[in-house]
Amino acid sequence: MRRPTSTDDGTGPSVVVPQTSFLGDVVLTTPLLTALRERLRPRRLAVVVRPEARALMEGHPDVDAVLVDDK
Repeated sequence: MRRPTSTDDGTGPSVVVPQTSFLGDVVLTTPLLTALRERLRPRRLAVVVRPEARALMEGHPDVDAVLVDDK
């Protein structure tokens, strides 16, 4: 597996996970977010979701930012 390139300060790029499917699909994505957090720390991790999944992701301990896409 390729490792992301890092910047001079060692933090590397932020990661954005788009998940604009239904709420059940967002729930199934949560283990991925935890795995990404463990592998990519200290990079920031953001997720893009539909409005109904916002509350679920805002409380997730591994997510730094929640972006809402109101299709």
